[in-house]
Amino acid sequence: MPSLLTQASLNETVDVMIRQNRAMEEIPEVASVVGKAGRADSPLDPAPVGMIETVITLKPEDTWREGVTSDSILTLLRRSVRMPGIAPSWLQHIETRIVMLQSGIVTSIGLEIRGDDADQLERVAIAAEELLSEIPGAVNVQALRTTRRPYLEVSVDRIAAGDHGLTVNGVLSALRGALSGTVATSVLNGRERIPVRVRYTRENRDEPGDIGDIYIPGHMGSLCSCPRWHRWKRWTDRR
Repeated sequence: MPSLLTQASLNETVDVMIRQNRAMEEIPEVASVVGKAGRADSPLDPAPVGMIETVITLKPEDTWREGVTSDSILTLLRRSVRMPGIAPSWLQHIETRIVMLQSGIVTSIGLEIRGDDADQLERVAIAAEELLSEIPGAVNVQALRTTRRPYLEVSVDRIAAGDHGLTVNGVLSALRGALSGTVATSVLNGRERIPVRVRYTRENRDEPGDIGDIYIPGHMGSLCSCPRWHRWKRWTDRR
């Protein structure tokens, strides 16, 4: 059950899951690999977007290569999916559910650190990770790095917007639709209604500097872009 940082998008999570599945499938003793990214369609599943659940099925033991054991297969699996910024945990799927219900974390032993300073907590957790990794028998020691998340703060220049016949609400609504999307319609799937969101393509909204190229409906229905309004763009990392 690997977990990505909170900054990871759904597309990035799915891409990581696909790459890890392909890497694990190259091990001869692996029969199949099935991954699930994000949360299941159930109110009982609190998993975030960056959590991946992967079920690995091994081939019959009598078909394994000579000298290969369960421990050696697990070692190969760990090496094949090692990626920066991803915290893996290796448990049986039924064991995973029981452990999470008992402790709230996917591990048999966990260290909980409390405090009111997020920066200090992160430094202490990373230092503890390095110390615990040196203990004989300790594997998959990972500190949860969940305190950082990117936000885009927008402060509209009211005078510049007024010169173009724009209102603050109109500018923010246009930016919200271009970046996060606007529900245009819904699709029926049996009794379920699935909303369809429309927004700019990723290459047109991936960087904060792309905001200046977003077209905003102005007075009398005219469209205007705001390339010179860079003073009201700011990329921050809020805690």
